[in-house]
Amino acid sequence: MGPYSEERQTRRAELIASVLVNNANSPEVKCIWEQHLANLATTEEQYNARVASLYGDKKWNQSIGMLLPTS
Repeated sequence: MGPYSEERQTRRAELIASVLVNNANSPEVKCIWEQHLANLATTEEQYNARVASLYGDKKWNQSIGMLLPTS
């Protein structure tokens, strides 16, 4: 996972919406993709919290001078 990008999240939402439009006849597919759409992070804080929950807590990396998820 890379850094949070509002443009990237918007693009993901657009792609999911197109899947929903193209597969409107299948309730199972619709349910799955609606859940994916609802789970998209809408803020950088949400995104970073998910990264930390998936990959561990953040720890300062002195060699590159930024916070990184740790396991």
